[in-house]
Amino acid sequence: MCYHVASKQFLRNDSLALLRQSLAISKHALQSQHHHPNKHQCSLLLGNAGSLLVNAIICNQLIPLYPPQAQPFQHQPSQLIDERNRCISDYLNLHTLALDTHQCQEDEFLYGRAGYLFECLLIKEMVSSSSGGEGEGGEGEPSSVSVPPPTPDIETIIHNILTQLLTIGRQISSSSLFHQPNMCPLLYIWPPGRGEYSPPYLGAAHGLMGILYTMLHFPHHLTTIPGGWIDVVGCLDFILRLECDGTGRLLTAGGEGERERERGHYPSRVMVPPEQQQQQQQQQQQQHEGEEKPPLVQWCHGAPGAVFLYTKAHECLKGKDASVSKYLEAAERSGEAVWKKGLLTKGPGLCHGISGSGYAMLRLYKYTKKDKWLHRAIEMAKFMAIDEEFKNKSRVPDRPLSLFEGWGGAVCLYADLLEVMTMKAGEGGEGERDDVMERVGFPMFEV
Repeated sequence: MCYHVASKQFLRNDSLALLRQSLAISKHALQSQHHHPNKHQCSLLLGNAGSLLVNAIICNQLIPLYPPQAQPFQHQPSQLIDERNRCISDYLNLHTLALDTHQCQEDEFLYGRAGYLFECLLIKEMVSSSSGGEGEGGEGEPSSVSVPPPTPDIETIIHNILTQLLTIGRQISSSSLFHQPNMCPLLYIWPPGRGEYSPPYLGAAHGLMGILYTMLHFPHHLTTIPGGWIDVVGCLDFILRLECDGTGRLLTAGGEGERERERGHYPSRVMVPPEQQQQQQQQQQQQHEGEEKPPLVQWCHGAPGAVFLYTKAHECLKGKDASVSKYLEAAERSGEAVWKKGLLTKGPGLCHGISGSGYAMLRLYKYTKKDKWLHRAIEMAKFMAIDEEFKNKSRVPDRPLSLFEGWGGAVCLYADLLEVMTMKAGEGGEGERDDVMERVGFPMFEV
């Protein structure tokens, strides 16, 4: 949280203090991981990988803020450089665990190899930006803050983990449990060990949406892996067929009336191919009239995750697919669903709280430049701050100050919205807007 808000222009006078505080917290997390390791070493949220990544990023941001000859009580730039490079090396060395299906049994974003793969993007950006910067020495001298070429090669790591994800997804989809006509080309089970049949999750945190969203950030590698793009696009279109109304009933082509206006929702799990699922729902409705369970509207499960997935799909495929507009339309339909049903009572957090809904609105504003989405993000943020019913009846998270469950995520959303509002109140041009849009977004999920 401190690192995220430190990048905001309206807090530039406090950025050094915020980054110092971030580094102290990050080091404590690394020490805790060292003394109390867990089985999720590759996990973004629970494992050593997330702590190493954050520590490397903070060191990288602090390096240019210190003079070459820092005071004795300050961090020495050379120490920060060494620590950053060590964290990057240790992070990349975890790729052997991420490729080991026995030691890393999860494929999803928060705890599994998809999250590890996604954060390789941040490592890659750090390496390329520092290596391309001008050195502090004379002409022809290497930069004193550049990151040495990582070993093993980061592109090889990305390619191997992406290949592993595709292979696992194909194996599960073609297994006897799921192999049916019109089934999704890729499927993933979480958590492992839930029994012989465990319906795959669909959402951004633990399911197919988050894994596909990660894959879409590596278009070149998908091109080099046989069938990569075909399977990803097949999954995108499969999920579209699972779109449902506010009661959880799948929509038939050409639906109309109130159900048509309530489109944009998605179930939490992939049970069977959509056509068969619709038949099952009709049978269940006859047997249990009035007992339908509405779909969840959370970043971890439901429409907010679809906003991120389908805006990214549109971004990657525009100009390459004549029907690509369907992805942006799907993202905006899910945005409408989040606006209507996204004021959650599970707390302020990113994962299953209102901040996750607010970031879905902000993502649509960034991508479409339509002011209505910014207005809606602001209104959701205001709701958390001033609505007495939310304050009194909202669930208290297990970790009330944390990033994904608690107020840490809300603070990030407030800071990002203030950054955007400050930009809009100024007289900067398109270049300033682009700079601001790069600095705001869902923490650790938007690059």
